[in-house]
Amino acid sequence: MTSNANTISPSLRQTLDRVANRIADRKHEIVDLLREEHPEMSEHVATTFQHCIWWEGCYYCKGEDGEWQRVRCFM
Repeated sequence: MTSNANTISPSLRQTLDRVANRIADRKHEIVDLLREEHPEMSEHVATTFQHCIWWEGCYYCKGEDGEWQRVRCFM
């Protein structure tokens, strides 16, 4: 796996997997948030990811490959 700013740790991955089953999918929310500011990113999220959640100030989305990616943080 290539390391980049959006790579998450194995322990965070486990946490996201655990909480994703208990909290609402927020994919449409992040797509809408990004639409004006980053239209390409908005389209990428809409077509690439299956499920998105909000966790500790960031949106994380999970792709078909089962991997989570940090999409956007608001601190």
